Parts: sequence; C-alpha cells; structure tokens
Amino acid sequence: MAEYWWVNHNTSHKHEIAGNFLWSPQRERDGKFSQFYENMRVARPGDIVLSYAKQRIGYVGRVVGLAEEAPLPDELRRPSNYWASTGWRLPVVWERASRAVEPKSVYSALQPLMPSKYSPLKRSKPEGAQKAYLARVGREVFDVIATAGGWVPIVVPEASRPSFEDLGIEGAIRQALARIAASAARSGEQRTSSYPQRSAERSDPLEALLRETWAAQKGACSLCGVAIPISPQNPLLQLSVDRIDSDVKEYVRGNVQITHLGCNLAKNSAPMEHWGEFFGVITQVAANNGMLPQGKTIL
Repeated sequence: MAEYWWVNHNTSHKHEIAGNFLWSPQRERDGKFSQFYENMRVARPGDIVLSYAKQRIGYVGRVVGLAEEAPLPDELRRPSNYWASTGWRLPVVWERASRAVEPKSVYSALQPLMPSKYSPLKRSKPEGAQKAYLARVGREVFDVIATAGGWVPIVVPEASRPSFEDLGIEGAIRQALARIAASAARSGEQRTSSYPQRSAERSDPLEALLRETWAAQKGACSLCGVAIPISPQNPLLQLSVDRIDSDVKEYVRGNVQITHLGCNLAKNSAPMEHWGEFFGVITQVAANNGMLPQGKTIL
C-alpha cells in the first residue's frame, strides 16, 4: 500500500514543485541525525506527498523513484540558505490541488491524527514544526485534507508501490540502512533497560561500503555461508548488517559484514569463535532431525 508524507518546504517549494523533486541535506547543521531527512530515503515509488508551504497545502505529489545523493540545486542556493552542498534528491511529480487547504481550518480534526513523534506540525498550534521537512503521516491525515479541499480521491494501486525487496539489492540495502539509522537514533534511550549505544557513518559512505561488501561476499551470509535472498518469505532470511566486533559501536570498514537477520540475531554480541561453536550445535541438531543430510553442514 502507498504511504503518505507531508513536506514542509516554505522557502523551496516553488523550485521543487517546478522541477518535480524534493531536496534535503543529509544531516542537521550540527551533523546530527534527522529522521525528517532520512525519510527521503524511506519514501518509495507510488507514495503520496502533501506540499505544505505558505500555511496551506496547495499541491499533491507522487513519488516516482528512490532518493539519490545529489548536489544542492543551484536554484535552491539563495532562497533556502542550506548549509550542505550535498544531500538527497527525491523525484516527485506534483499536481496542483483543485483547491488549497489551510491546515488551521481543520486543525481540530488533524491534531489527534498527527504522529506523536516527528510530526510536521507543532503540538500547540497549526504551524510547521521547527526543523521538520519530510514527515510520515497516515492516510487519515490525507483524507481530512482531501475532504476539506473537495479533492477527487487519489487511488494508488498496491502494485504501483514496490517493496524494498522488489527494488533488488539496492532496496534491501536501503532497508537495512533505515534500520541502522533508527537504531542509532534510539541509542541510549530508555525502555525496560536501555538501547545500546551505537553509531553509523553518514549514510552515503556506509551505503557504498555495503554494496562493496555484498559484492565481496558474493551475496552470501558471512556467518553461515548460504545465499541471502532478496525477497524472502521468511523474515529471518532477510539481509541484515552485523558489526563484527560488537564492542566497536560503529558501522565502519573492517567492522561490517552482511548476514541473514536470523544469523545476526543469534550471534548477537558474541565473538566469532562463540558463534562458530553455537553454529556447529545448530547444524548438528538440524542433521539429527533430518533437516540436513547426515554429516553435512550448511557451510
């Protein structure tokens, strides 16, 4: 199913709408992670975007490709005063709404539907939230705006929004990067215990490193040696990124390997020699239960 997004682009909307794209930096001015910018890499073809500028939603866009690293467009240098020369460019085809809608006119209906975290609007009033750019919203938010504007409903066939797996290894790596970014953003936060501290390189060099690692491993899990399917029915077989030495909290060259999610979960923070011992037990159990030919291992 299509997902729905809301973009706050007050100073850049004219150029982005005319050029059928969205552009954002990759990080905050101080180098910190931004979920609003990471969402540029999460959006997929077929998704719908509401354009919020000048306190109204006057355009609706459809995502037509994946975000790619791109230089700051010349036309955005003056109006937006961006601090980054390189960012993410997301292709979006824009259409003018039959009637613009001011969110403040339907704020009482919108407010309870807005996400509790990473909302595009302030909690207390219908104004764009500080630092918000591309925010995920529900279909319900779109319906409130569309009803207020009297728009013809937009129907997005499910087939028009491919899954990350349908997009091949590129999509699988993007999905893994999104999980890493979310984990890095949560690190140190409290739950029953606390999320372990971890960090990642900027997404662009890490993505290049993962492509290189995938090629070097020839598409096989570095822990069990079996090929990693791009679109598995079993979620434990999906691509996952493992830090070889879990005591090193960074996903950097020399400390990254690509695995099945199940293998990564089983290894957890154990050193490789402990994983090898455990894996020997698992393969023996599989052989004893007829899941493997006697005497064979997965490797």
